[in-house]
Amino acid sequence: MTFTGIVGSDNDYVIHSFINGLKKHGYTRFRLQDYRNIPYTNTKEYFELTNNIKDDVCIGWSGCQLESFQSLGDNVIIFENPYFGHTYQKPASWISAGWNGLGRRGTFCNTNSNSFRWDEHFSFFKNEKLKDWTGGEFVLLLAQEDRGQSLIFYEQELKAKTDYNKIIRKIKEKTDLPIRVKHHPKEINSNIWNIPSDIKVIDSHVSVYDAIKNAKVCVTINSNSVVESVLGGTPAITLDRGSMAWDITEHNFDKIETPPLPDREQWIYDITYCQWKLEEFNNGTAWDHLRQIYN
Repeated sequence: MTFTGIVGSDNDYVIHSFINGLKKHGYTRFRLQDYRNIPYTNTKEYFELTNNIKDDVCIGWSGCQLESFQSLGDNVIIFENPYFGHTYQKPASWISAGWNGLGRRGTFCNTNSNSFRWDEHFSFFKNEKLKDWTGGEFVLLLAQEDRGQSLIFYEQELKAKTDYNKIIRKIKEKTDLPIRVKHHPKEINSNIWNIPSDIKVIDSHVSVYDAIKNAKVCVTINSNSVVESVLGGTPAITLDRGSMAWDITEHNFDKIETPPLPDREQWIYDITYCQWKLEEFNNGTAWDHLRQIYN
């Protein structure tokens, strides 16, 4: 089996760590490709013109270059920020890894997973962050970073630009509960979504754990913060199938005042097989799991 690793960013340590793990499994055929020199096409004509030969697997950081990664590998492993427990530190404590897509659009070989990773690696969340379902007094809308890749995939399928005012109007049609909006922590333009003046906007630097306190329900398109929400006991409504909490959330506003409170156990076990420690890249544990796609 042959591999291409995408390098040229401050996340190169992730690529090299994963390659270390591949070597422990006996693989020897690797090449490195600078992301700035990748052709942004994946067409038959391109391969005929360049005589380019794909490797079996391309590994790279960020779903925003998925199409170009696909020009280098028959299958693509996308590395990204984790789905919960993200700290914005380098090196990252956790890194998500999935095949051929971002979020729930990807494949993680994790259906009906066992409890091992939750018990072994996530005791902090199990003991301190996992809460029983609770009630609350307002609706929290978790906005996202403009042009963030998960939002782009949603807009491509929707064939429309994200409009949070439209979402707010739909919420108001179903409830009189007050609405609060939390911006993405990396969004530098506080007016990017033109939130109405009567809606309280929470400072983007407030943690999601503090923001969801006393919220009755969280609403988002596909923000990863919704994972923290449902772990913390606040039910949610997700609007995009790419959300990692899609399977245990509602998708419209009809039940916004009486949101269902599903069993989260299997979902928790499954999602722990979507993100890995750097040492699990280095020692080959992550690849040992992900290569199940070929079974």
